[in-house]
Amino acid sequence: NFVSERGLDNVGATCYMNATLQCLANIKPITDYFLNKEHYSYLFKNFDLCLLTLQYIQVLIGLYCNESQKGSYSPDEFKKTISELNPLFQGIQANDSKDLVIFLLEAMNNELVKIHNKKHNIIEKENELNQVIDSSDEKKVLAYFVHNFKKTHCSIIGDYLCGFNKSVFICQNCSRITFNFNIFNILIFSLEATSNYFNLSYNNSIIPTINFDFCFKYMSKDELFQDTYCQRCGTIGLAKYRETIYSLPLYLIIILNRGRGNIFNCNVQIPEIFDASNYIEIKSQNNNYELVGIVSHFG
Repeated sequence: NFVSERGLDNVGATCYMNATLQCLANIKPITDYFLNKEHYSYLFKNFDLCLLTLQYIQVLIGLYCNESQKGSYSPDEFKKTISELNPLFQGIQANDSKDLVIFLLEAMNNELVKIHNKKHNIIEKENELNQVIDSSDEKKVLAYFVHNFKKTHCSIIGDYLCGFNKSVFICQNCSRITFNFNIFNILIFSLEATSNYFNLSYNNSIIPTINFDFCFKYMSKDELFQDTYCQRCGTIGLAKYRETIYSLPLYLIIILNRGRGNIFNCNVQIPEIFDASNYIEIKSQNNNYELVGIVSHFG
């Protein structure tokens, strides 16, 4: 039973932060890793390289290692540290969970990579990650991408939370196909764009309902890009573009974006078990995801 009995104090309109921390804390292998004494001791010896990661670990310790203490845990030091690193989180105004989880995961990954490189005496050579390769050779592009990924995401974040997107461009003049891959640790779906694409908008004042199938299908739709340069025919013109999910991480974080200001109102069906096998190129033994937690904002 991997559930903490303690909650987190609100330290100034930080419901968005607390809810995010609670969800992340329930990713068991990452929490187990950070609470391992050997890992924590080495990070603490190099505290100047991983200030935010250490404060995140302190939150985990407060949730899971001090349950005998009565009452909730105050993440005030975590709030102070993340506010110093990113002005967006300064003050007592409310913010968006989306902004916090994106910044937190990227910052902790960067800190952990620095720790890994120091531990193994790795010095990144200038321009080592910027070699020129033939973008029409999918296997070479993928191999180069994976090589770079192992350098930039050699962390527990990369191990459990990172997947790969594949982008395909087809020149409409000479039909040359080029490939590119990108790393993601969060999938962001626009609910309004998805609703409009599948014509799910209001009909007779009925609020539209969107499920994950619509979101994933919208993500992989074909698009036409203008002013695209082709190396083969040397022209600037139209190119057909499609982005697909090449592989998914072991733990998947999805943001369902309702927009800012004018919030898009719709119902969202979130399953307790989700089979993602229809939406990825690389099939794993188990593509079923079990729901861990939801952050939902009201008011």
